[in-house]
Amino acid sequence: MMGKKHGFNVVDQLAALRRYARSLSRNGDEAEDLVQDAAARL
Repeated sequence: MMGKKHGFNVVDQLAALRRYARSLSRNGDEAEDLVQDAAARL
């Protein structure tokens, strides 16, 4: 019997990632670029 997988869900973390990126860059457009670059690497 296969157990249920409990993986990391990136979609659930996008809001937190955007907030963190905004705190790093202090610029909304740059923050969004950081999030998109990070998501593309997954």
